[in-house]
Amino acid sequence: EYLSQIHDLKTEQDISQANEELKEAYAGYLENFGENALNTNLARIRWADFQISHTSALPEVKNYYYKKQYLFFVEEWLPSHKNYIEVNDHLQRYFDITESYEEAGKYLAFVENEVLKRYGEKGAAFGEHLLKKAGLLLRKHNYPEAEENAQKAATLLRKKYGKRSVQYANALALKARIYAKMGLYEESEDLLRQAG
Repeated sequence: EYLSQIHDLKTEQDISQANEELKEAYAGYLENFGENALNTNLARIRWADFQISHTSALPEVKNYYYKKQYLFFVEEWLPSHKNYIEVNDHLQRYFDITESYEEAGKYLAFVENEVLKRYGEKGAAFGEHLLKKAGLLLRKHNYPEAEENAQKAATLLRKKYGKRSVQYANALALKARIYAKMGLYEESEDLLRQAG
Protein backbone atom coordinates (compact mmCIF):
# COMPACT_ATOMS: atom_id res chain seq x y z
CA GLU A 1 0.00 0.00 0.00
CA TYR A 2 2.79 2.39 0.93
CA LEU A 3 4.57 1.54 -2.32
CA SER A 4 1.52 2.04 -4.48
CA GLN A 5 1.67 5.67 -3.36
CA ILE A 6 5.12 5.89 -4.96
CA HIS A 7 4.84 3.92 -8.21
CA ASP A 8 2.61 1.76 -10.30
CA LEU A 9 5.32 -0.97 -10.21
CA LYS A 10 4.47 -2.44 -13.60
CA THR A 11 7.95 -2.47 -15.12
CA GLU A 12 11.50 -3.26 -14.05
CA GLN A 13 12.27 0.45 -14.31
CA ASP A 14 9.40 1.27 -11.90
CA ILE A 15 10.67 -1.33 -9.45
CA SER A 16 14.24 -0.10 -9.70
CA GLN A 17 13.17 3.51 -9.21
CA ALA A 18 10.95 2.69 -6.22
CA ASN A 19 13.76 0.64 -4.65
CA GLU A 20 16.17 3.56 -5.10
CA GLU A 21 13.70 6.04 -3.56
CA LEU A 22 13.11 3.82 -0.53
CA LYS A 23 16.86 3.31 -0.14
CA GLU A 24 17.44 7.08 -0.33
CA ALA A 25 14.69 7.75 2.22
CA TYR A 26 16.30 5.28 4.61
CA ALA A 27 19.78 6.77 4.02
CA GLY A 28 18.43 10.26 4.71
CA TYR A 29 16.90 9.24 8.03
CA LEU A 30 20.03 7.29 8.93
CA GLU A 31 22.26 10.29 8.27
CA ASN A 32 20.03 12.80 10.06
CA PHE A 33 18.72 10.79 13.00
CA GLY A 34 20.99 7.76 13.44
CA GLU A 35 20.53 4.01 13.31
CA ASN A 36 18.26 3.66 16.34
CA ALA A 37 15.76 6.41 15.51
CA LEU A 38 12.14 5.46 15.06
CA ASN A 39 11.79 7.04 11.61
CA THR A 40 15.05 5.45 10.45
CA ASN A 41 13.79 2.00 11.34
CA LEU A 42 10.33 2.62 9.89
CA ALA A 43 12.01 3.62 6.61
CA ARG A 44 14.21 0.51 6.77
CA ILE A 45 11.24 -1.78 7.44
CA ARG A 46 9.39 -0.29 4.46
CA TRP A 47 12.44 -0.76 2.27
CA ALA A 48 12.97 -4.31 3.57
CA ASP A 49 9.35 -5.19 2.80
CA PHE A 50 9.78 -3.86 -0.73
CA GLN A 51 13.01 -5.84 -1.15
CA ILE A 52 11.25 -9.04 -0.08
CA SER A 53 8.42 -8.50 -2.55
CA HIS A 54 10.27 -7.11 -5.56
CA THR A 55 14.00 -7.87 -5.43
CA SER A 56 16.41 -10.70 -4.62
CA ALA A 57 17.89 -8.97 -1.55
CA LEU A 58 16.64 -11.43 1.07
CA PRO A 59 20.13 -11.95 2.62
CA GLU A 60 20.45 -8.19 3.13
CA VAL A 61 16.97 -8.05 4.66
CA LYS A 62 17.78 -10.99 6.96
CA ASN A 63 20.84 -9.10 8.15
CA TYR A 64 18.67 -6.13 9.15
CA TYR A 65 16.05 -8.23 10.93
CA TYR A 66 18.73 -10.27 12.67
CA LYS A 67 19.69 -7.13 14.65
CA LYS A 68 16.12 -7.00 16.03
CA GLN A 69 15.98 -3.21 15.93
CA TYR A 70 12.33 -3.52 14.97
CA LEU A 71 11.40 -4.80 18.44
CA PHE A 72 10.82 -1.35 19.89
CA PHE A 73 7.94 -0.88 17.45
CA VAL A 74 6.20 -3.89 18.93
CA GLU A 75 7.24 -3.30 22.52
CA GLU A 76 6.69 0.47 22.76
CA TRP A 77 3.93 1.38 20.31
CA LEU A 78 0.31 1.20 21.31
CA PRO A 79 -1.89 -0.67 18.83
CA SER A 80 -3.64 2.62 18.08
CA HIS A 81 -0.43 4.09 16.59
CA LYS A 82 -1.05 5.04 12.96
CA ASN A 83 1.78 2.76 11.66
CA TYR A 84 1.15 -0.20 14.01
CA ILE A 85 -0.73 -2.33 11.50
CA GLU A 86 1.66 -1.51 8.65
CA VAL A 87 4.80 -2.44 10.62
CA ASN A 88 3.32 -5.66 12.00
CA ASP A 89 2.17 -6.62 8.50
CA HIS A 90 5.72 -6.13 7.23
CA LEU A 91 7.14 -8.20 10.08
CA GLN A 92 4.57 -10.96 9.51
CA ARG A 93 5.44 -11.10 5.81
CA TYR A 94 9.18 -11.34 6.55
CA PHE A 95 8.78 -14.18 9.06
CA ASP A 96 6.35 -15.97 6.76
CA ILE A 97 8.77 -15.80 3.81
CA THR A 98 11.64 -17.04 5.98
CA GLU A 99 9.41 -19.91 7.17
CA SER A 100 9.36 -18.75 10.81
CA TYR A 101 5.65 -19.47 10.98
CA GLU A 102 5.24 -19.17 14.75
CA GLU A 103 6.80 -15.67 14.68
CA ALA A 104 4.68 -14.76 11.65
CA GLY A 105 1.55 -15.90 13.48
CA LYS A 106 2.48 -13.79 16.48
CA TYR A 107 2.68 -10.60 14.41
CA LEU A 108 -0.50 -11.47 12.54
CA ALA A 109 -2.32 -11.88 15.86
CA PHE A 110 -1.01 -8.54 17.10
CA VAL A 111 -2.95 -6.67 14.43
CA GLU A 112 -6.16 -8.69 14.29
CA ASN A 113 -7.92 -6.84 17.12
CA GLU A 114 -6.71 -3.49 15.82
CA VAL A 115 -7.92 -4.24 12.28
CA LEU A 116 -11.32 -5.19 13.72
CA LYS A 117 -11.42 -2.07 15.89
CA ARG A 118 -10.46 0.29 13.06
CA TYR A 119 -12.30 -1.25 10.11
CA GLY A 120 -14.89 -3.68 11.49
CA GLU A 121 -15.47 -7.33 10.71
CA LYS A 122 -17.34 -6.60 7.50
CA GLY A 123 -14.71 -4.41 5.88
CA ALA A 124 -12.25 -5.17 3.10
CA ALA A 125 -9.30 -4.59 5.46
CA PHE A 126 -10.48 -7.49 7.61
CA GLY A 127 -10.92 -9.57 4.45
CA GLU A 128 -7.29 -8.87 3.48
CA HIS A 129 -6.23 -9.79 7.00
CA LEU A 130 -8.16 -13.07 6.86
CA LEU A 131 -6.51 -13.86 3.52
CA LYS A 132 -3.06 -13.46 5.11
CA LYS A 133 -4.18 -15.62 8.01
CA ALA A 134 -5.49 -18.30 5.63
CA GLY A 135 -2.18 -18.33 3.74
CA LEU A 136 -0.22 -18.77 6.95
CA LEU A 137 -2.56 -21.54 8.14
CA LEU A 138 -2.10 -23.27 4.76
CA ARG A 139 1.68 -23.22 5.17
CA LYS A 140 1.25 -24.62 8.69
CA HIS A 141 -0.90 -27.46 7.20
CA ASN A 142 -4.00 -26.41 9.12
CA TYR A 143 -6.29 -26.84 6.13
CA PRO A 144 -9.77 -26.65 7.75
CA GLU A 145 -9.04 -23.31 9.43
CA ALA A 146 -7.25 -22.05 6.32
CA GLU A 147 -10.31 -22.88 4.20
CA GLU A 148 -12.65 -21.20 6.68
CA ASN A 149 -10.60 -17.98 6.73
CA ALA A 150 -10.18 -17.99 2.93
CA GLN A 151 -13.95 -18.36 2.50
CA LYS A 152 -14.67 -15.46 4.85
CA ALA A 153 -12.03 -13.37 3.09
CA ALA A 154 -13.49 -14.17 -0.34
CA THR A 155 -16.97 -13.14 0.80
CA LEU A 156 -15.76 -9.81 2.20
CA LEU A 157 -13.51 -9.04 -0.76
CA ARG A 158 -16.17 -9.88 -3.33
CA LYS A 159 -18.64 -7.64 -1.53
CA LYS A 160 -16.19 -4.72 -1.53
CA TYR A 161 -14.43 -5.10 -4.89
CA GLY A 162 -16.74 -7.27 -7.01
CA LYS A 163 -16.36 -10.73 -8.51
CA ARG A 164 -14.04 -9.56 -11.32
CA SER A 165 -11.51 -7.95 -8.96
CA VAL A 166 -7.92 -9.01 -8.38
CA GLN A 167 -8.61 -9.16 -4.64
CA TYR A 168 -11.45 -11.64 -5.05
CA ALA A 169 -9.45 -13.69 -7.58
CA ASN A 170 -6.57 -13.90 -5.09
CA ALA A 171 -8.94 -15.23 -2.44
CA LEU A 172 -10.33 -17.86 -4.83
CA ALA A 173 -6.82 -18.87 -5.91
CA LEU A 174 -5.73 -19.33 -2.30
CA LYS A 175 -8.86 -21.35 -1.56
CA ALA A 176 -8.07 -23.50 -4.62
CA ARG A 177 -4.58 -24.19 -3.26
CA ILE A 178 -6.09 -25.21 0.07
CA TYR A 179 -8.52 -27.57 -1.65
CA ALA A 180 -5.69 -29.08 -3.69
CA LYS A 181 -3.75 -29.76 -0.49
CA MET A 182 -6.88 -31.42 0.93
CA GLY A 183 -7.13 -33.64 -2.16
CA LEU A 184 -10.29 -31.89 -3.43
CA TYR A 185 -9.00 -31.49 -6.97
CA GLU A 186 -12.29 -30.92 -8.79
CA GLU A 187 -13.28 -28.17 -6.35
CA SER A 188 -9.82 -26.68 -6.71
CA GLU A 189 -10.07 -26.62 -10.51
CA ASP A 190 -13.52 -25.03 -10.34
CA LEU A 191 -12.19 -22.24 -8.15
CA LEU A 192 -9.23 -21.65 -10.45
CA ARG A 193 -11.61 -21.32 -13.41
CA GLN A 194 -13.63 -18.74 -11.44
CA ALA A 195 -10.46 -16.88 -10.46
CA GLY A 196 -9.10 -16.89 -14.03
